[in-house]
Amino acid sequence: MPSDLPSNEFPNEEARQAWAADIRKRGIEARQADGITWGKMADQVGGNAENKVGESTLAAALQGSYKGDADKVLRKVEIWLQSREARQAARARAPSGIDFQLTPTAQDITLMLEHAQFTPDMVLVSGAPGIGKTMTSRRYAKATSGVYMMTGQRGCAGAKSAIQDLAQAMGLSAYGARTRTSRDIIVRLQDSGGLLIWDEAQYYGLEGLDQIRHWHDQCGVGIAILGNDLIPKSLGRAVSDDQYAQLARRVGASLSRTEPKPGDIETILGAWGFTDPEVLGALRALAGKPGALGTLNKVIAMALRAAAAAGEELKLRHVERAWLQIDPTRRGGRP
Repeated sequence: MPSDLPSNEFPNEEARQAWAADIRKRGIEARQADGITWGKMADQVGGNAENKVGESTLAAALQGSYKGDADKVLRKVEIWLQSREARQAARARAPSGIDFQLTPTAQDITLMLEHAQFTPDMVLVSGAPGIGKTMTSRRYAKATSGVYMMTGQRGCAGAKSAIQDLAQAMGLSAYGARTRTSRDIIVRLQDSGGLLIWDEAQYYGLEGLDQIRHWHDQCGVGIAILGNDLIPKSLGRAVSDDQYAQLARRVGASLSRTEPKPGDIETILGAWGFTDPEVLGALRALAGKPGALGTLNKVIAMALRAAAAAGEELKLRHVERAWLQIDPTRRGGRP
């Protein structure tokens, strides 16, 4: 049994040896249970440069063959074990969550993706964050062959970024000569019947989006452009710009959502199975705030975790506390 005393203060040598034997046993069992190597465990036990523990040092200390100050190493293992147990307890309290829900908006997005791939066409899905664009697209990409999904990043605009992101997704060399990489992409995509999904596409800029349009024209591949409301504004400006006019004209279908549909919210709440009227009212209100369904699911997860830790059913106070923790400024107001 582990000692109740701090690990560096023992009443006698027998107690110290008992503590050391316990830490060695628990440490070896934890490594085996987690299925990690000695090197991986050493990284976790060390944590940072100041507390770094060598792989061979850790193994020897836990196996009882270390010739140096084994207790110093075992104290670090003891702290790691305590942290590991705390993480396990937190995971045990965490809600199991719900599977992907085909909300009305998710159905609309799925139809747009199917249209883009099988027509093929170039489609635009834009709107507020948290309505399900990314999650729906990931699910579609996972379930459908020939689909590649890329995500734009702030500060990475232009054709070069689009080429590198697609090449990496396709398993091609992403950092060779740009013209050669682009040719390799075209060969792979030609008559493939595939679909390229570009999430957070506002970060690619008009030059990057025009490169994406080029693949549609050259290969007959479907294109789905996902992003915020800056995308349609940029394409609107492109109509009068000779350099990018083709880009604006290629968009064959578009879908815009500034907020979730009532049916989206009810689908999510129904999947969670809540019945308390106060809880349901607060959660419905939250779904209309910035972040929409994404924020809603975060609040639900945190509120359920707090209720489970207290051994209680989910109540309004848990929801309000979770909302305050997720949004301390309450920019969206009281739920």
